[in-house]
Amino acid sequence: MLKLIIIFLFSIFTQIAICKELVKIKDLSGYWKFSIGDLMAKKEPSFNDNDWDKIKASDCWENQGYNGYDGIAWYRTSFKSNILPDNKKIYLQLGFIDDADEVYLNGKLIGYSGKFPPFPRTAYRAFREYFIPNNYLKKDGSDNVIAVRVYDQFYNGGFTGGKVGLYYDKNAIKMAIDLEGVWKFKKGNNKNWIYPDLNDSKWEPILTPLFWDYQGLKHFDGNAFYRKTIFISKNLAQEALYLYLGKIDDFDEVYFNGVLIGTTRDNKRFGQSQSYQEIRRYKIPIQVIKEDDYNNITVKVMDIGHNGGIYEGPLGIHTH
Repeated sequence: MLKLIIIFLFSIFTQIAICKELVKIKDLSGYWKFSIGDLMAKKEPSFNDNDWDKIKASDCWENQGYNGYDGIAWYRTSFKSNILPDNKKIYLQLGFIDDADEVYLNGKLIGYSGKFPPFPRTAYRAFREYFIPNNYLKKDGSDNVIAVRVYDQFYNGGFTGGKVGLYYDKNAIKMAIDLEGVWKFKKGNNKNWIYPDLNDSKWEPILTPLFWDYQGLKHFDGNAFYRKTIFISKNLAQEALYLYLGKIDDFDEVYFNGVLIGTTRDNKRFGQSQSYQEIRRYKIPIQVIKEDDYNNITVKVMDIGHNGGIYEGPLGIHTH
């Protein structure tokens, strides 16, 4: 009997952690609206872009009338949510961008690569693929606006090649609440950072899951915090809920609304510890959940060597 239970549980973890297989929904490599110069209001769906130029998202802007331009520019396009399949994880692929980018859906940040001035960092070799949170989508028939802010330091700028489009993951198991995407992040070790009412508005964004070493923190070993705020409906709050945080390098302490709900730490040294290979799955006690309200997840990560952070899914809240 015990053996059957173990096999059953292993099969569940295997299904949840299965590799992505992306299927194209819509090709977005055609003409996008384009404007040079920087203005953060351009990320908002209500911004008037009627007088913008149009260039293809399959080639750099130097080849489309903007030869020699180095600096910040914006791209915009839109789509209707009725083209998206139900109960699937949706991804936006943007190919390669020279040098850095920030991507907004309906005014909300869903991903970035590289860094903008005053401390620029190129990511022209990175293939852009960003998860689209379901709660960011407009499902009333109006346009969902994608706005891409791009910084080019020199040579070619903007989209430079690769697949550009909307995709769904054929193999993904839909979480009740998906947590993949942008979290708040801060280096350090402050015991007050676990509390839900903490003002984290000035914390840095970080893509999750992905090693923090790939996001400007190469060779950083030590303590850091991840934070995410989510809404939990009353109906969902009545279920037995589990928080999945995938794999974390190396150790973690996980707090839900300021209450410790789980930790993984084998206390072994770098080179001996195997904690980084364990999938984190923690039960959320029903008494700590705020029904029909916003709830905070805080993850303290302790990296003891080499790469660090929340680096592999699944990430989300799932029912029993």
